Amino acid sequence: MLWEGVTVRGLPIPINAFYKQLAKSSAPEFFLDSLSDIMSHLTMKVLGFEAGAAFSGFNRLILQDGSSFALHEALAHVFPGRFNTVSPAAVELHGTMDLLQDAPITIALSPNTDSEHDYQPEPESLRGDLLLADRGYLDLTYLRDIDRHGGFFMMRSKAGLNPRVMDAYREDGQRLKSCQDRDLQAITSKFPKQQRCELEVEWLIEGEPFRVRLIVRWNPQKKCFDYLLTNLPQDQYTINIICLGYKLRWQVEIYQLCNLRRTLFGSKMHFLGSSRAQLVNILDSVSCTLPPQTTTPSVFPLQPHFDHRYASCEISCEEVARLV
Repeated sequence: MLWEGVTVRGLPIPINAFYKQLAKSSAPEFFLDSLSDIMSHLTMKVLGFEAGAAFSGFNRLILQDGSSFALHEALAHVFPGRFNTVSPAAVELHGTMDLLQDAPITIALSPNTDSEHDYQPEPESLRGDLLLADRGYLDLTYLRDIDRHGGFFMMRSKAGLNPRVMDAYREDGQRLKSCQDRDLQAITSKFPKQQRCELEVEWLIEGEPFRVRLIVRWNPQKKCFDYLLTNLPQDQYTINIICLGYKLRWQVEIYQLCNLRRTLFGSKMHFLGSSRAQLVNILDSVSCTLPPQTTTPSVFPLQPHFDHRYASCEISCEEVARLV
């Protein structure tokens, strides 16, 4: 039994005393807090970068992502969906992951109508950390607060944003003079498609200027420009390093795809319909290296409880990290 043999000052404690505590309405919250504390002590930093390399100076690399999926329509009153006609009942799975620990920090399941922004880490908790998130989490005030609290971010930007462009350079260092001190939407036709460029952009938030770097890259598949916002210092993080480093965010996508959804919902999910080649392409973009003192191989096999079709897939952990 769980409490068998428990004593206080050498005297045995009746089991009924514990059962009475379990009957209290606060018992579930107590056990949740206890379990969270225990689990926090069981995690450790298992991945990292060599000293002096890009991204080696951050305490944590925080990855944020959320994914939604439909439920039976009978649950619509508990878990309402955003698209009533197609999926009247749906949930959103929010995950915050520490890449260096290769483990989730928080996991939350909410109605699909809840805002993703409500499940982001607090800005003050990101001091000395680097947050990587997709454009669905873009909130300029939130990014401003991260910057104010000494945190850093790399986040995809929506194409419709229209900050003031203060300065602009191509990746080869040539200044784009026609793009200086102009609104972004007025100069998109002047961006080069053969190479990336970097803009220094500014918004006014609550009457105060907020300046960040905006990396612009032409996407030949979608025939449009992709945008990436960051406050990483320009003298330490080039355009190439930032674009390579953002690929680290794929690890939380893989974790949600192969671990959380499958663990929570098992064979009822249909997210494993992509081909093996597509999954391998995603895995190849993951970029994290082991600390130099470890002897573990630089290729990590997928965990054995994954779908058998992907049991032989492997994650390359050197390609990007070697470059940054």
